Amino acid sequence: MSYSKKISLWAIVFLITGVGAWLSLQQNNTNTSSASDFPKIAIADTAAIVAINIATPQQQVQLRKQVATQWNVNDKYPARVQLITLMLFGLLKMEVKRPIANEDKPMVLAQMKETGTKIIINTGNSKNIFYLLPNATDPNSSIYADESMRNLYIVHVPGVKGDLATLMQLGEQDWRSKDIFHSTLYSIHSVGLQYHDAPSDNFSIVFRNNTFELESMPSIDSIKLKKYLSLIPMLGVNQYLDSKADSVKTMMQTAHLYATLTVQDDIELRSEKVDLYFTKDKKTMIAKIASTKELATLSPQMWRFVLVPKKFFIKKQPQGNTPY
Repeated sequence: MSYSKKISLWAIVFLITGVGAWLSLQQNNTNTSSASDFPKIAIADTAAIVAINIATPQQQVQLRKQVATQWNVNDKYPARVQLITLMLFGLLKMEVKRPIANEDKPMVLAQMKETGTKIIINTGNSKNIFYLLPNATDPNSSIYADESMRNLYIVHVPGVKGDLATLMQLGEQDWRSKDIFHSTLYSIHSVGLQYHDAPSDNFSIVFRNNTFELESMPSIDSIKLKKYLSLIPMLGVNQYLDSKADSVKTMMQTAHLYATLTVQDDIELRSEKVDLYFTKDKKTMIAKIASTKELATLSPQMWRFVLVPKKFFIKKQPQGNTPY
């Protein structure tokens, strides 16, 4: 075969394969939508949100903004700041990943109507209504339906593990703040810890003359004292208990009152007193919160840094030879 015939043959092969590739590419472009083709579902201005109503078949939760980053749950409890922040970030960044295939829409729509979560975003001037459902095939995305329920999409928050639908299914107690003390280091007036079986370990820290003092102890470790006070706003509960439940009543009948922690704040409404109990087997720590008269379990790992004796604050003398 001559050289010119070889060139002609390769040209024909290239033309055939090239046209085939081009046709395939065009078909793919026709069947595949880019992200820019999808609707924008994110809440562009989450700072304007004043309330969010969340309704599942089992419960209804209303999250209402008070001031700045402070929200409440069902007009009863302060909300957990971390969860509110996470939710607002998800609403701001959520994107459509792909539409639900036409053949799957009837089944997905039936699931959405049966177990989906209805969400109403209220900005004061307008409302944004949509529905979310966890995606059983992908834990990092949710199924989204607009208010009409005619448009169904797989949505996600890029770069974030977990799905917004599961977050929106949380109940009242899950959204509720776990904090016990609402003071800050700069608003605390005094902290008192009373041990009911060891009164010699009791102590009282008081803000006086622009500094914190440990009463009846002239020489203290000021660094330890400040670190101790910084822990107070971080103390929280593990889980609130139903004080009317028979199991809780029985448990409290044999629980031992171990200590009482009292925090006085410059703002009286933020002052709090907590009685601390151990169950009979000493495996569970329980708080009785004075302001709400509620019972809650605690984490001993966290509270052990606060339940210290008075001598903990004694300033240790430097070691070394005594000069003559």
